Amino acid sequence: MRALIASLLGSLVVAVSGPAPKAAPAEPLPTCVKVTEIGALPLTVQVADVKVTFTEWSAKDADAKELIGFRATSTGTVSFVVRAGAETFEAHGLSWLNPHGVVGRHVLPIDGLEVCR
Repeated sequence: MRALIASLLGSLVVAVSGPAPKAAPAEPLPTCVKVTEIGALPLTVQVADVKVTFTEWSAKDADAKELIGFRATSTGTVSFVVRAGAETFEAHGLSWLNPHGVVGRHVLPIDGLEVCR
């Protein structure tokens, strides 16, 4: 009988419950602002608590009608979503130039631009 009780007690498992583990906080969704005056200088855009100032636009043609890149300054970290034709590009840093180059039929102008924080 002692062997049976010792055997039963030996296989007894005690579960202790504590507070549930905390889930990692969800990363906040980015705040984006559409740039409506592509090509304007000076151009400053406010995104959340950051100011982004576009300082230069790069043109594909001599008349500066087809803008294919930009440079900017910023008071904080931002990213850009650039649409050129049917393509969408995500850019980090403070400059962007169409990855297809500066000339040719595959180098389409910027037709949509958002600044995100």
